[in-house]
Amino acid sequence: MLIFLSYIYNVTFQRFIGFGIVFDLSMAINYSSLNIND
Repeated sequence: MLIFLSYIYNVTFQRFIGFGIVFDLSMAINYSSLNIND
């Protein structure tokens, strides 16, 4: 859960500095595949 909250914080920060939605989506896919067993 802590990893998930950290991810949400990072995504929010990246959007805030205009990092890009495509990058956020790719990261979300990676995190969901990594945390599928949690």
